[in-house]
Amino acid sequence: MADPEAGRYGHGAYEVRFGPSRHGPDTSLLSSDEPVRIQTAGGRELLVQGRMDRVDYSERTGAYRVIDYKTGSVRKEHRSGKLAGGRALQLPLYLLAGAERTGSEPARGEAQYFFVSRYGNFRRVTFTNEDYEARREELERILSSFSEGMRTGNFHARPGDHCRWCDFDSLCDARRHTILDRKREDPRVREMDEIGEIP
Repeated sequence: MADPEAGRYGHGAYEVRFGPSRHGPDTSLLSSDEPVRIQTAGGRELLVQGRMDRVDYSERTGAYRVIDYKTGSVRKEHRSGKLAGGRALQLPLYLLAGAERTGSEPARGEAQYFFVSRYGNFRRVTFTNEDYEARREELERILSSFSEGMRTGNFHARPGDHCRWCDFDSLCDARRHTILDRKREDPRVREMDEIGEIP
C-alpha cells in the first residue's frame, strides 16, 4: 500500500535500539546503548530499553515517525490514544524513545502500529503528541504504580480473559480467582484495579 506520509521524512532507520544490545552489534546509526530515562509521578526515574522496528525522520524539520509492524489482527487495546490500563504502553514509550533517538521532541513526532496483513486490514493506529499530553498524568500514574510494584515485589495474579492466550496458564493456581477475591480490599489490589480501568 502507498504511504501518503512518506514524503515528510527524508531519512529512515530500521531496528533502532535504545539500551544495551543483547544480540550483538547492529547497523542502525540511530541505535544507542543509552536507555530512555522517564520520570514517574512518584519521582522515580525509569530506565527503559527496547528496539523500534522503523524510525522515519527529517533532519530539516525535526518531524519523526516510529512504526511497529504487526502481522495479526487489531485488538481493542490497539485503538488510537489508548493506554488500556497499562496493557498498551508501547506506542507512548516509542514516542518518547523516537524523540530522544532523533534529537527531536515529542511534539514533532508520532508512533504507530502498522498492521501489514489482511487480518489487520492494513490499518495504521497512531499515538500522537496530542494523545501523549492528554494522557500524560495517567501514563505517569501507571508507570509509577508498576515501578512501585516491581520495587516492593507486588506481582499478584490478575486473572482475566487474557489468561486464555497465556502460554503459562496451566502453571497458575486453579484457585486464582478466589484468591484475588479474598484480597480485593488490599490497597495494593485496589490500586491495580483502578489502574486497570484507565482506558
